[in-house]
Amino acid sequence: MFFDSWGFRERLHKLVDRINKNKKELKKRNLPPTPAGDDTN
Repeated sequence: MFFDSWGFRERLHKLVDRINKNKKELKKRNLPPTPAGDDTN
């Protein structure tokens, strides 16, 4: 059980990293500033 949950955390971290990278790429593409509420993590 412990190892399963650890593997899940590993996958979750990788997924979050990929999402954050995608957000940065989108920000580079969309130069107009986004609403303030959109930038909170």
